Amino acid sequence: MIRLLRSQRELGTILQSLARGDSGVSTRKRCENDVLMEATGQFVETIRRLLEDTEVLAQAAAAKNPGVRAAVERHQGDYSTE
Repeated sequence: MIRLLRSQRELGTILQSLARGDSGVSTRKRCENDVLMEATGQFVETIRRLLEDTEVLAQAAAAKNPGVRAAVERHQGDYSTE
């Protein structure tokens, strides 16, 4: 039971950091079957990619370079064009 609470607290801390805009959090699977932390790691990576693309597009807009596009192949689902 204590182990479960510790796991939930660790995940809660990661999610709170993300909610505050801290995409620098690190995740690690706590065991081979830890699908929740694995999914959280994928979520964090998706956010990082979106932030990187947003930065590139913002810089291009500031430089009045409308030809710059996001790297859609780095994204899946609703974040891609497929």
